[in-house]
Amino acid sequence: MPTPLQLSSDGAFTSSEAAEPEPKLKPFPYPLPMDPAQQTLSSIPLALFYPLILAGIAGVAQLGMLAGRALPVERGQKDLAAYGVAAVLVVAAAGAGVKAKEKRDSAAVVDLYNEIVKLDDCCEITPALVERVGGKYGINMQKDQLDGVKKVYGQFLETLIPTESNHLIGDEGPKVKAFKEALGLSDEDAAPVHIDVGRRLSRDGFESKDRNTQFESRKAFARLIYVSQLVFGEQKAAFLLPWRRTFNLTDSQLYVAKRENAKIVFKAYLESQGGVLSAERHFLHTLRSKQNEVKLADDSTEDVVKEYARRNVEQLLQKAITALKPTGKSVKDLSTVVECVHAIIDYSRKLQRLSNEDDLIPGLGMVTLTGGAFSEDVKGREVKDVFRAYVNERITVAGEVTPDLENEVKELTVILCLGSKEARTVMDDVSAKLYKKLLRDEVVSGR
Repeated sequence: MPTPLQLSSDGAFTSSEAAEPEPKLKPFPYPLPMDPAQQTLSSIPLALFYPLILAGIAGVAQLGMLAGRALPVERGQKDLAAYGVAAVLVVAAAGAGVKAKEKRDSAAVVDLYNEIVKLDDCCEITPALVERVGGKYGINMQKDQLDGVKKVYGQFLETLIPTESNHLIGDEGPKVKAFKEALGLSDEDAAPVHIDVGRRLSRDGFESKDRNTQFESRKAFARLIYVSQLVFGEQKAAFLLPWRRTFNLTDSQLYVAKRENAKIVFKAYLESQGGVLSAERHFLHTLRSKQNEVKLADDSTEDVVKEYARRNVEQLLQKAITALKPTGKSVKDLSTVVECVHAIIDYSRKLQRLSNEDDLIPGLGMVTLTGGAFSEDVKGREVKDVFRAYVNERITVAGEVTPDLENEVKELTVILCLGSKEARTVMDDVSAKLYKKLLRDEVVSGR
């Protein structure tokens, strides 16, 4: 009966409680001890191991011959008895030799494990190291000790999947894939290991009565699904990894698991680049490459790009709002307001121009505050204040409503989510005040 496992379909892959990330465990922290038989047999050089077995079989055969001749049988039957006893003992000795070889071969996995422990970083493992360990025992690790190699791979995979408050950072897929290739495991041999790790993660959740532990188990399982897709590729993962059948998952649950974790990795990359969506072509082209690398769909990428573009505008707006709120003896810094609004317009225009290029990240275009913190009523009033201050300062300095200002106002109406009627009212109000001021100045001057 398949083990049922429920993944949240509403994107609940991040904890609702903020917590400090837990330090990651080392996949291979301590060396494994060999049992006495393994220690003894592995200490025998390969060049001596088989001659010793053959010598042992020959010695046993000789003893069998002597023992057979000593049996109380008729003189004519002594040769037959000797050969019979020798044959029985040779078969037993050969069987013991096979068992000894199997025991010695099993030490190769322990030896490989301990060689990995010695590395500063277990990701430094190479095919040459695996081949050298196999050569020491005269075996092919992938054929003769496949189960042991798969256990080593499984331990690495399970440890690399983040748990608790840790998130994927984006290097897990390439690391697992490189480790698999270094061990010499084929995709067909490695795939069942991913399913076994999934079983252990789901079992941890079902065996615990703590809801937080269950929640973290589901998150870890979702991360495993995503990392597995990066390791095998989407098509092979769909063929080799029967998540739906084994864990009673739906297509939508698998989609959400991959989408949400791809988003997390993509956002982590953006944060590592300063957390700002630069309007530079090279940067946006690099983001496109990263999107393809983390397997993030275009529609999800658009959401992230628009979110980070909006955040950039929000930061500039906040700076302008602060400049409009004098503290102490300071006065309103209208030059900063104009500078910030100019930066917003310029940023939005750059993204619009770059939106028509196919090799750049999707989601580029005019920025809007829709869906952000500034779309709330309180913040919305502050945005209107900035808009009014900007229009007032620009008209006052120019002495008129210029065509450039008209175009900027149209763009700001969209960016700042202002109504067309509302923006026009502000323009008319400011223009009327300017006209009255100019008229008053003319009357006062007597011109």
